[in-house]
This record gives sequence, C-alpha cells and structure tokens, in this order.
Amino acid sequence: MHFHLPKPLHGWRELLGEVGIIVIGVLIALGAEQVVDDIRWHQKVAVVRNSLMEELGNDRGRWQADMAEVPCLLDNIGKLDRWARSGGSDNVTAASGELSNGGFFWMHSANWQLATASQTLDHFPPMTGSRIARSTSRRRRTCSRTSAASSRWRTLYRGAATFVQRSAG
Repeated sequence: MHFHLPKPLHGWRELLGEVGIIVIGVLIALGAEQVVDDIRWHQKVAVVRNSLMEELGNDRGRWQADMAEVPCLLDNIGKLDRWARSGGSDNVTAASGELSNGGFFWMHSANWQLATASQTLDHFPPMTGSRIARSTSRRRRTCSRTSAASSRWRTLYRGAATFVQRSAG
C-alpha cells in the first residue's frame, strides 16, 4: 500500500483555504442535521396533534353522554325525594327500582401526559398549544367535578338502597 504524506503548507493563503473548507463542511453537516431534526419534530407534532384531537373528541362524546344522563338522574332523585317525603308509604320499588349507580364516563388523559412528557408541545405552534392546554385544563376540572358528583351519587344510592331494604323488610 502506498501512503501520501501531507505536504507542508506554503503560506497563510493555503492554510486559510484548508480551514475554510473544513468550516464549510462542518456548517453543511450542522445545517443538514437541523433539517433532519426539524422534519422529525414535524412528524412527531403531527402524530401527537392527531392523537390529542381524537382524545378531546372522544372525551367530548363522553361528556355529552354524561349530560344526557343528568335529566334521568335528576328524575330518579326526585322520585326518591317524593318517596322519602311520603314517609316511605309509596311503592318502594317504583322509587328505587330505576335508580342507577350514576356511573359517569371517565375522561382520557394518556395522550396529554405523553405530549407533556415528550416535550412535543414545545414544538407546537403557540396558538395551537395554548388552545389544547386550555381544553385539557377544562377537561381536568370537569373530570374532578364528575368524579365528585359520581361519588356523591353512589353514596346517596347506597344509602337509599339500604334504607329502602330496611323499610321493605
């Protein structure tokens, strides 16, 4: 094998030429890396945005189903209230038979947690990220209220069922 030994540089002009070539090569490599990184982030943001929109849409449907259940639950509470005011003399099964457990749907948050943990939200357009954050914050508040209401309803239902059983027996 034959090796070519580097030739000594003959002046500052040749040295600057060699350094310039190296600098230009490094700048091209860094620029290409930034382009590839930007493409990857755009892909990640698109995937996370789609999954967040699906999650928010699904939760909206769950919320609407919960709200459709509210009149029924209020009617059942009214029946139970009328039964209790009558001293339990009305038909016990009519007052308690239709009571459900008030099991509201739980809202999702897995995609939001994934988006915040993966720092993908930092790469969202500012307005889109803030809109999604506001929607998620509202959803979180609704979730805590729904959880509290569901817990209260289960307590009321268990207490009423126990009272009805004692009154019937």
